[in-house]
Amino acid sequence: MKKVRCNEKLIISRVNLINDIHSLDILKRLNRNMNMIVIANICEFRNLGYLKRFLTNKEKNKLEKFVFEDDRKRYILSHGLLNYIFSDALGISIKNIKFYLGDKGKPKIKNKYKINYNISHSKELILIGFSKEKEIGIDVEKVYYNIDYKEISEAFFHPYDLLCYSNKSKIDEIKSFFKIWVVKEAYTKALGTGLSRSLDTFFIKKSLNNKLMVMDIINSTETYIKTFKPQLGYIAAISILDKSK
Repeated sequence: MKKVRCNEKLIISRVNLINDIHSLDILKRLNRNMNMIVIANICEFRNLGYLKRFLTNKEKNKLEKFVFEDDRKRYILSHGLLNYIFSDALGISIKNIKFYLGDKGKPKIKNKYKINYNISHSKELILIGFSKEKEIGIDVEKVYYNIDYKEISEAFFHPYDLLCYSNKSKIDEIKSFFKIWVVKEAYTKALGTGLSRSLDTFFIKKSLNNKLMVMDIINSTETYIKTFKPQLGYIAAISILDKSK
């Protein structure tokens, strides 16, 4: 199997204001081969109304179709913040941001720096990941302890994934389930397939320094993926894939 390691240069930053974006120097850090994750909370971000003006016309039309206020806030924060970051980094207006779909339908923004992004959200938390010249996938989930994790695992996971649950308490098993889930979803998002890729076509082999190794049966690769806790009660994972190798 070919071994692919997650890029170690990862910066995770939390923003509560528009002005926080300018201090991140996102483009400069990406040019130094770093990867970045920006975290925002819909209950704490103070410029949510201002971000609405950074939505494209297509996004504004979609926004009007949301029924629940929290869904509207999540959409404004995730897409408005993404557009603002690209507008600021590229020095262009929102109307000049060009979206397109990659080979497998993954959303991308046209830019000369070859910056890729990925968005994930769960409840009030928004994560936006950035990487240069590499494919990126991120996922975040709020950990729920009343979920039927065993039924989901047996239905969708590879049998080897279930070994991560052995000899653990129920609470630890649930934590392991969510960790495996975010790793699998982050990995498929980096591939560009999303959850159209069957989750039992790759499995988690072992843990190493807070990273999990994904064994891809179809692609014959081993990939280390980093997990982290963006906020109390949440678990997240980031997958960086260099498809040029």
